[in-house]
Amino acid sequence: MTATMNTAALLAAEQERVDNVFYRMLWRARVMKKHLKTAKAPVLEGRFWGDAPDSPYAKGLATIGQAVTPNTSVTLLQHSIPEKDYTDQVPTKTFHDNVFYSKNGFAWTGGQLDQSLSIMLPRTIGRVWRERPTKAARVIETGTIIACEHPYTYGDWIFEHLMCIAHAGEFPQPLVLPGWIGDRGYVKRDLDRLGIDYISTDGPVRIKKACVLHKQNPGALLKAADAVAFRKLFGVETRAPDRGSILYLSRDGIASDQVKKARDYNSAAIAKVVEELGGQTVWTGDKGLDDYVALAAQADIVIADHGAALLNMMCWHPRVVIEVFDDAWWSRCFVFLSQACGVEYHGALRTKGRSEDDIRQLIQAHLANAKALSPAAL
Repeated sequence: MTATMNTAALLAAEQERVDNVFYRMLWRARVMKKHLKTAKAPVLEGRFWGDAPDSPYAKGLATIGQAVTPNTSVTLLQHSIPEKDYTDQVPTKTFHDNVFYSKNGFAWTGGQLDQSLSIMLPRTIGRVWRERPTKAARVIETGTIIACEHPYTYGDWIFEHLMCIAHAGEFPQPLVLPGWIGDRGYVKRDLDRLGIDYISTDGPVRIKKACVLHKQNPGALLKAADAVAFRKLFGVETRAPDRGSILYLSRDGIASDQVKKARDYNSAAIAKVVEELGGQTVWTGDKGLDDYVALAAQADIVIADHGAALLNMMCWHPRVVIEVFDDAWWSRCFVFLSQACGVEYHGALRTKGRSEDDIRQLIQAHLANAKALSPAAL
């Protein structure tokens, strides 16, 4: 597992580096290509109430309204944020002859590294050099690989891999994964559950007839069709929650696979407030899909630390979501997932530097605001 995480960390660090002139020359010299080109544009709008994240991923955020919440002195702001979507439909899968797939997940055809088939965009000339097809490869007749953008964490496994599988329908097996992904416990758990034969490789593989699964949305965007596909993939039947029930999904003590900055959610204070409201705190570190499905009846109001556990709202029908965040790491993805899942109210709550009383007042303000905006919501 240490080698797995070291590889992931190395590749993630490379993604932060700026392309240099020599790297760009590889594109001009056609050492690299991107055969599948799909334009994208900021055509979607997400709306939420509460604190505005101070994060590079909050680009384009605008404040569009405010409300003084009933029975409190708290003013909550409403924000709008854009998101890019593909302007044309992306094929769920494509087929290619004689694909060399390196041990780290970079795919070559016809002597060119094809970003459209690879695990990510190689960001440095050194990475292209190290992944070139010079070593003897294991040869298989048919197999499937998944084209990704950002495949580092458990959340990425859902966004990048499981969503491709959910939309693909039938595809030739085995699924070929680089070992730094395929050796993770949750990957084996999910693929075994789905009955998918796979290869977790520590060396290059040459696939004579390769199928490539493609993401239907850019980045970490999920839409209503994705939630439906996810439930169908795992055979999840959703149910209406008990009105007024509250779940708090706590990341207390959990370290991200990729994001190494310390994040402060003040989990103990939130848990205490949720308990006062008659809710339940769920520590997400040891929970799997079945655990979350079993919690559907308690998921009317979901308060959650920003993280992959929030993806489980695809298994539920929450009406109110309050996302707890730290500016050290925030993504707009859950604002759009709430909209995809029909959530009536999405709130954002920064807890760092705030007291227990502050947090209590803010949670109560969000609940009051949700009820005022949609009386049937609570």
